[in-house]
Amino acid sequence: MCKKNLRDCHKGKEFVDYAKVHGANIEWGKGDHAKVITDRGICIVPVGHELGKGLWHVVVKTFIAIGISVFILVMLGAGLGLI
Repeated sequence: MCKKNLRDCHKGKEFVDYAKVHGANIEWGKGDHAKVITDRGICIVPVGHELGKGLWHVVVKTFIAIGISVFILVMLGAGLGLI
């Protein structure tokens, strides 16, 4: 099941499903790793287990950097009074 908010994802599979819904291409690599690809970059996500706190932060920051999340735009728009 795809989570509605990026920060609600805790397992690698949830991150991959979130990325698919938001338009990313997914390529499966060796073992339990998925390559999440956008036109702005790539993120490798292990999908076989729940992510630890440090790896979770890295994946969230990378997703935001490669443009999968609209979280920053919503917060910026709300801060400027546009939303």
